[in-house]
Amino acid sequence: MAESAYNNSVNASTNQIPFFACYGFHPRFSIGQQADELVPHADERADQLKLPMEELQASVALANKKIKHYYDLKHRLPEDIKMGDKVWLDARNVKTERPVAKLSAKKIGPYKVVKKEGTHAFKLELPHTLKVHPVFHTSLVSLKKEDPFGREPPQPPAEVTPEGEEEYEVEKILDL
Repeated sequence: MAESAYNNSVNASTNQIPFFACYGFHPRFSIGQQADELVPHADERADQLKLPMEELQASVALANKKIKHYYDLKHRLPEDIKMGDKVWLDARNVKTERPVAKLSAKKIGPYKVVKKEGTHAFKLELPHTLKVHPVFHTSLVSLKKEDPFGREPPQPPAEVTPEGEEEYEVEKILDL
């Protein structure tokens, strides 16, 4: 009965009923007696089958709605990011010298967008110490929003070199 309910519901990817996609015609599925048939207890049995079939069809529709929701979360439209904007880079694929990965920052940056590559990728202006390819998919970048209180984001943590010494990047020299 569950298979029948599934095969008689519209599939999200094909927009067709699987039975029709396989056989080229819609299945004949009627509950109850036909006008020319006389079968004892047929109407009673049809009523018993009707409720579970409706429940199964509702379950399939709910499952399709959930699948669509989670698909749309992963395949959302990219944010309106233009050349020159500052973006945060998701650090999950960036290797660092930090000995414990779970203590690393989730997002690094912000970095300037140099160029839009195709429809779903951006080329970023990265520091030379970050040894990764500078083109990233839109799912890995998020637009830096201005803080309403004028606060600056925290400075990146010091990098730990293989020798165990901390390294800092010098921004500017204040006194000569």
